[in-house]
Amino acid sequence: MYKRQEEITVLKDVKVKFYPAGHPVVHVSGREGRLKTDTKDMTINGDVVIRSEAGYTLKTQKLRYDATKRWVDTDLPVELRREGIVIEGVGFSASIDGKTFTVHHDVKAMFR
Repeated sequence: MYKRQEEITVLKDVKVKFYPAGHPVVHVSGREGRLKTDTKDMTINGDVVIRSEAGYTLKTQKLRYDATKRWVDTDLPVELRREGIVIEGVGFSASIDGKTFTVHHDVKAMFR
């Protein structure tokens, strides 16, 4: 569905790939999303998964993408996994290239 007057495209079964220069591809999926066609900013809701070909996976229920900053964030609980470690917390922000990320509150890390 496309609402031209609002410059928003409503998406179902969202699958997006990001190709950060010089970094592994990042795959993002979720049940639904909204893309602002003028800015390319996006919100994805429902069973959101970010998977980097660098080896990490993040799960949450809502994710915002700022196209100008190439930045993602959420204020909801997250689970971040990489071989040998699981990080859980509330709130998350990261550059899309994966160089920088922050889990904001109630952080727990488990090493395997």
